[in-house]
Amino acid sequence: MAGPSEDNLTMEVREEEMISPLNGDSSIRLAHFLRPSVTFIDGPVFDPPLDSVNPTMIESSVHLKANFVGWRHPQKDWKAWVNRMQSFHHSTWRQAGIHDAIINSTFEIHRNTDLILGVAEKWCSKTNTFVFPWGEATITLEDMMILGCYSVLGDSVLSPTGDLEMEMTVDKLHKVRSDITRGYRRK
Repeated sequence: MAGPSEDNLTMEVREEEMISPLNGDSSIRLAHFLRPSVTFIDGPVFDPPLDSVNPTMIESSVHLKANFVGWRHPQKDWKAWVNRMQSFHHSTWRQAGIHDAIINSTFEIHRNTDLILGVAEKWCSKTNTFVFPWGEATITLEDMMILGCYSVLGDSVLSPTGDLEMEMTVDKLHKVRSDITRGYRRK
């Protein structure tokens, strides 16, 4: 396992479990990570190093305030429900292209407001990049494809499916959704 080196402070090479975006299989392999990175999921992440924080923000009495209204935690029994439904609907979810989104919705992402605001301070709207002491960086389509399992090629999720079997599946999903919604209204 390779660790940090004096000449490469921006990247770390180490063995980690990686999941293939093509088939979902996992394997342990050598991977490259931008620093700073964490090797665990649970618990708090880390505070940004002081040398990367914008000095004008530290001296300023006006601090950024952000309201993360879209930051949600999975509902109480959501993960158990998804695990139960996955055994029945795995192939349908895959065909509909929603499997990864449903599985991703079961994860709880811990928010570190200071870290988010610290990175946001580095954003340059003129170049659409983050300006760090070591250089500029930005998020690419490949990053979105790998990190979020998003399609960067192909059709929009709102476009017609064009497949009769898929159309029937979409109709069934709409019917189940309206049945569930109707059930909530009765309560």
